Amino acid sequence: MGAYAGYVRVKVKRGSTSYSLVIARHHGYGGGGPVTRGVIQTNRQAVYQPDADIVWSGHTHDSWQVPVSRSRLRGNGDVMLDRQLHVKTAGYKDEYSPHNGWHIERGGPPKPKGAAWLLFWVNRKSEKLDYEIREAI
Repeated sequence: MGAYAGYVRVKVKRGSTSYSLVIARHHGYGGGGPVTRGVIQTNRQAVYQPDADIVWSGHTHDSWQVPVSRSRLRGNGDVMLDRQLHVKTAGYKDEYSPHNGWHIERGGPPKPKGAAWLLFWVNRKSEKLDYEIREAI
């Protein structure tokens, strides 16, 4: 358990080499938006959480993954391209069925239910810690 928001650094050591990636996590906020489902926040979050490889939140009971491609400057002056993955997970709270609850009262739509698995491995070609996010319904 942690605070409402924070960071998690995942570290893997293989032999004498270590790999890591950073997850910015937040409970989530806002209403999600009836059309955008909160995806519009990805560009805002990318600005104030530039060091995260993954930005993960919930709260709005939506479910999506959106990659944001970025051009970054390394310490030696080289330009590199990378991506930051934004993830929203739904959770298991049902406020629509059986046609009763908060979403019904406010005129909101049914929302997806579920969670996600985060899987890691060392990519031997890129020599990076790679990952995949799978839906866990």
